[in-house]
Amino acid sequence: MSTFPSVRALELRAQFDKASCDFGLLVDFLARELVARHLLEDDRTFFPLFAGKHDGAH
Repeated sequence: MSTFPSVRALELRAQFDKASCDFGLLVDFLARELVARHLLEDDRTFFPLFAGKHDGAH
């Protein structure tokens, strides 16, 4: 994973500590940068572990 989310997290933490963090920016960061980026990048490493396994449920 790139260092970008960590740098941005520190920036948002500093803003939060000064009570100047925009709640929308914080939620956007958490949803897009942490969760989505993690799913799209880091979790791909584990995809081959589940390839070909299907239990029939959708």
